[in-house]
Amino acid sequence: MPLPQRPLNVVVPIVSASPETGRVYELWGTGFFVEPKLLMSAKRVLGAQMPDGQRLCVIQRDPDLRLVPISGIYLDPEFDLAIAMVQDWTELEHLVLADSSTTLPYNVPVLTVEYSATEQNVARPDGDGNCSGV
Repeated sequence: MPLPQRPLNVVVPIVSASPETGRVYELWGTGFFVEPKLLMSAKRVLGAQMPDGQRLCVIQRDPDLRLVPISGIYLDPEFDLAIAMVQDWTELEHLVLADSSTTLPYNVPVLTVEYSATEQNVARPDGDGNCSGV
């Protein structure tokens, strides 16, 4: 299973926003595309209730930043898992889930993406010193 060429277009932030005005209110979590236009995330993220005038959106990064509304949300009744449609998503690249009927592979490349705030040139409490670009 190859990793995506542009991972930030596959693993995306999920935010509450107003697509009409472009205003982002809050980061709720992340999700990832498992098929073109089909997003998977945690139920606690996609199940969040939005105030009037806001809706859940993903942020598309290429070529410019763009809010794309999420719709058709399915919340699994048993597990912290949800899927949703993102009809206006223009990327085709996605992550391939492993077939559950086969043995899971070991020691394969892993993709991690963090959307939290980053700090540069800050001394870490573990004594690691100044870390540039972390």
